[in-house]
Amino acid sequence: MTQYGGDTNEIGSATSQDFHADAFTAELVSTAANNIWTVEVEAGGTFAYALRRTGSDRAFRVEFDLTKPIETPLTPWGAEAGN
Repeated sequence: MTQYGGDTNEIGSATSQDFHADAFTAELVSTAANNIWTVEVEAGGTFAYALRRTGSDRAFRVEFDLTKPIETPLTPWGAEAGN
């Protein structure tokens, strides 16, 4: 929607890819110019999303355990089922 994001600058692997902040993102949010987002998938194991900012100690990572399914939540109030 905002085009905030990044592009790949190098070849990733079968399980991991980095996305460096693109020019539009740097213009939109100047502090994000050095952001690198990483997506990792270990088939049947974990899905990970990470963000780091080069030149700083800022880093964030979250992992989802794909081996433990969760129940689908109920449709929120005001939403149409199936959307």
